[in-house]
Amino acid sequence: MRCIKRSLSRQRILKDQINGSENQLNNKFVQIFNPETWTQVQRFLTFFQAKYSFTQRQQSAIFGVEGQFNRVHRLIGLIAQVIPSLEQERRELEKNGISNGERSKELAALVESIYVGLYSVLDCVRGTISAIYAKSRGISSKSTSKLFKNAQNGLIEETVPKEIRDALSESDWFSEFQNLRTIIIHFNPGSCSFDSSKNKLTYLNNEVHQGANPLVIDDVASDLNALIEKINVLLDRVFRAINCTLNDDQVLTLCGTYKGRLYQRSISLSDSSSFDSGVCESKKWFDNNANFRCPVAKECGAYRK
Repeated sequence: MRCIKRSLSRQRILKDQINGSENQLNNKFVQIFNPETWTQVQRFLTFFQAKYSFTQRQQSAIFGVEGQFNRVHRLIGLIAQVIPSLEQERRELEKNGISNGERSKELAALVESIYVGLYSVLDCVRGTISAIYAKSRGISSKSTSKLFKNAQNGLIEETVPKEIRDALSESDWFSEFQNLRTIIIHFNPGSCSFDSSKNKLTYLNNEVHQGANPLVIDDVASDLNALIEKINVLLDRVFRAINCTLNDDQVLTLCGTYKGRLYQRSISLSDSSSFDSGVCESKKWFDNNANFRCPVAKECGAYRK
């Protein structure tokens, strides 16, 4: 009984700690509206409703551009947690002359998932382009590789902005990336090793050969950084061009949260450069409720308008 009472006591303490954390969070204004840091993708996600009407499936692809990228970064964060366990696996191998290589396989699964996730970003880019330019010749709604190939062969109709056609056609890295993704998806998984002296993670797949040699990514971190940079450049070019087609109408967007409530403002494409941009919409109700008055109202340009 004493053990049970101790357990219940710890549960109450933990519950009080959680409730205390929630109260602290609720009593602090959490700013969500940060237009100074928006990428071209985030700008499009905020303003597309002013011009375009998409199906639920199309919207899922559109929001998936950022969603898939965020998942990739979460997976990259997990790699750092798995790498230290490789040292234990190495010691086991040195001591016993054998190891099941489970940590190496886990790490390889993460690396492979990251590459697949980055390709999914491109799938969602294709979904966005096809949702807007579905009637244009050369726009593939089902095949990402076909979209890039059509762009490289000059088969996309000129109704699609030149900036988008050029961004796709000049992505000469896509073919190699597509081949890697095909290997990961359709063949046996690979393995990873980590050289602590060089702080270098290497991916190896003995099941797949490029010429006479097995598939090797000698420095995964450098390869991923380079690939992510190329994809970011593509996203910036494509969505910058799409954003030029948007209407400059007012849209409602989330500003922040406070005491469990959502605070909103109206903004337009031409008036979205800083936290002072737009017009506060929530003051209509919080001006008459002192308990929920926005704590940053005095300093907010959107409130003063």
